[in-house]
Amino acid sequence: MTPVSASTAASSAGRKRTSAPRPSGPRTSKRPKLRATYGVKADVADHGIAGTQGSIAYKGPGYAADLFFDVDTGAYELAIEQQGLVAVLNDLHKGRDTASSWNWAIDVAGGFLVLVATTGLGIQLFLRKRRARALAMAAGGAGLAVLLMVLTTT
Repeated sequence: MTPVSASTAASSAGRKRTSAPRPSGPRTSKRPKLRATYGVKADVADHGIAGTQGSIAYKGPGYAADLFFDVDTGAYELAIEQQGLVAVLNDLHKGRDTASSWNWAIDVAGGFLVLVATTGLGIQLFLRKRRARALAMAAGGAGLAVLLMVLTTT
């Protein structure tokens, strides 16, 4: 594939806009070229064509790339937004724009934490000297959780 000359402008928000003419030769897919040339590294989240305009959206944790192209001419514009470490960790914490294996990892970790909390409470209930204090702390924690749920939903 012949190299394509492209103009790139970076803004302070971390977005790059790139425009390039369609390469000469047979019609080929742009996805491998985008990954190799511009470092697009996320999975395709959405795509579509409306008339002569098309778009492909790539999404990943803390990362988004949007490709807009003209079907007739092959000209395209690529907008890449890469966020910082905090945004990546936030997306991983929520399971946003991640693979299904990551969602399973979140579920397994949550189940493990419930198991640890339940066994800890069980051990506290078996110890006669700590039973009353353990039940009081559990009731206080449950009351605080209900209070926070009420405050955040209103």
